[in-house]
Amino acid sequence: MQRVEAEMAVSVSDLKKNPTAIVEDARGAAVAVLNHNRVMAYMVPAATYEAMIDALDDRALVEIAKARAGERGVLADDEILQDSFDQTEEYEAWQSAAETYIESAYQLRHAEAYCDRHAPVVLHLASLGIELLLKANLISKGRSIKDIKRQKHRIYALYIDDENVEIRTNIRKYANLVYKNGRIPSDNLVEYNNDAVRYFEDKLKFLEFIHSSRKSPLRYPDQTTQSIPNARFFVDVLHAVINEGYISDMDDNSSRK
Repeated sequence: MQRVEAEMAVSVSDLKKNPTAIVEDARGAAVAVLNHNRVMAYMVPAATYEAMIDALDDRALVEIAKARAGERGVLADDEILQDSFDQTEEYEAWQSAAETYIESAYQLRHAEAYCDRHAPVVLHLASLGIELLLKANLISKGRSIKDIKRQKHRIYALYIDDENVEIRTNIRKYANLVYKNGRIPSDNLVEYNNDAVRYFEDKLKFLEFIHSSRKSPLRYPDQTTQSIPNARFFVDVLHAVINEGYISDMDDNSSRK
């Protein structure tokens, strides 16, 4: 008799009727799918499957390291492996936080109720997003968390770091595309000879100054907020970077900050 390696089992016909309810009832456990009273497959929630894949990947790395323990110049110490896993987890956490800040800034900037007084909030979120995006990339390149934290909030310094060249290249590419798509009024770029990249990078220096200030005008009311960068342009550029080139086609008043 065939073994059923799950506490819950359903027929194919029942599964077709309401798959969502079945997954919810299983509460993260596997569900055996039966066809003519024989198990034809096991179904698990996406989160459970992803955790299984991660566990298998980690185990595979450990086995590879152990197999190579006798090779010259290769270390297979558990602490070294753990450091590698910790570095990966740190990168994923920082990258996820960066995308959350940028997405939040994007949603607020494109909200129907958006108005000029929201611009400092949008740019504060965008500043946090690009800072974490650049730091996450450096972590993926092997930089230690201690070294990353020493960078503090120097966004422009992070931006021009040699190891952030890929992100810098993408930002420059999307700055031009966002500008060509009319996401910033041309009068914003008059003094920059319509150079969207130069505008972005010059304003990024300004954002570094006010983002790292103890009393940042992005957080506290200040006359400096009158000269802040165009919020829509900044947010759309960063949103395109984290979404592999997607540029919003939302139609709103581009002349607003």
